[in-house]
Amino acid sequence: MKLTILVCTLVLLSVLSVTGRRGRNPRNREADCSEPPDERMCMVSSPVCGDDGVTYKNECILSHHNERKNVNVKVMYIGECRSLSPA
Repeated sequence: MKLTILVCTLVLLSVLSVTGRRGRNPRNREADCSEPPDERMCMVSSPVCGDDGVTYKNECILSHHNERKNVNVKVMYIGECRSLSPA
């Protein structure tokens, strides 16, 4: 009985952990930057991977890129873009 409760608890915690992470790092979402980047924001390194395969230094830089180039690159995930190696 104790083993069953332990296993159920671990499964529940695992599911909550995955769900919580997914909520903070949704795929294919708009870059979130309410103000144009200033000098301080440009120095903050919090890389995001755009759906164009380019790593941007942070979300504000990606948002500014979209405005400057009149494009709509979305955030694929937080972190540097992973290069796809040929199979």
